[in-house]
Amino acid sequence: MATLSPSKTSTRKRVDRISGLPNDLLFRILAFLPTRSAMATSLLSRRWQCVWKGVPALNFFNDDAHYIIDNFSSPEALEQYQRLRYFMNRALFQNRTPCLERVDFFVLPVINENDPEVWFKELSRRSIKEVNLFYDECYDVPIMCLLDGAAGKHLVALRLHCTYEYSIWFNFSPMPCLPSLEIVHLSRVEFMDGEPLRSLLCGCPRLRELVLLECSASALNLNLHCSTLKILKFLDAAYTEISIGVPNLEYFEYFNANGMGFFDEPDNFQYLTTEMPYLAEVKIGSCHMKADTWADLFHKVCHVIKLNVSLGRFIDVSN
Repeated sequence: MATLSPSKTSTRKRVDRISGLPNDLLFRILAFLPTRSAMATSLLSRRWQCVWKGVPALNFFNDDAHYIIDNFSSPEALEQYQRLRYFMNRALFQNRTPCLERVDFFVLPVINENDPEVWFKELSRRSIKEVNLFYDECYDVPIMCLLDGAAGKHLVALRLHCTYEYSIWFNFSPMPCLPSLEIVHLSRVEFMDGEPLRSLLCGCPRLRELVLLECSASALNLNLHCSTLKILKFLDAAYTEISIGVPNLEYFEYFNANGMGFFDEPDNFQYLTTEMPYLAEVKIGSCHMKADTWADLFHKVCHVIKLNVSLGRFIDVSN
């Protein structure tokens, strides 16, 4: 069998097949990378100089963010923040994609308080399908700047997560119409108004999945009535007064490790206000659960296929 000469072997190894791919495919590949890594490809060759500007995703999660958070008062961290700020401004204003599939954003403690509003207003001009927003400090995050623009009209998934020890305040009233929004995940969000999700639900006619993790409200009440909802999860959510009307629900999950929630204080709430004939899976974990809560739950649940219950204590208060 004939063998290749060393010169032909080295020539074959130098063939750059990736650069020959069409831009649309390169955009999709780079969308899986952090934006900093995608921007670094501009150094490869002239062919790659502007490819990153067409990537339909912005991912600002990186190790710099965690270092800045942990050492924010140090001169080194402040200097690193300035470099990160420059990078984010360049990435936001030079990315030319009008339609973004995903934006992963980490709102840091800021030197210039106008930075988040500037960034969100720029993003609001784009069509965005998915927003994953992580925030660290307890100050007002200008999320409404993002939802009021073109981004809100095309948004399909919105996830807000607080990584700080305390919750962050949000006021979704008045809520703009979010006609395409289907998925909402809220982590450590504290609402200002007495009916914390009413305005949000009214503006989301296609909402099918709602997850509340360690969320609360000043009045500790929740009125949740949504005919389109398919998946509902309460995870350590601090509500004691609640009314739920979700007739098309298919999956329900409740977990409360601290014993404070609507399953444990049933005197002042109306739990399930509608039948749920399509509910197929229920998952419950709690420190306490009272017997009349069980009665109300299963009175309106008729066709559950999978039931997962984990209780620390069961209290019979039927007498």
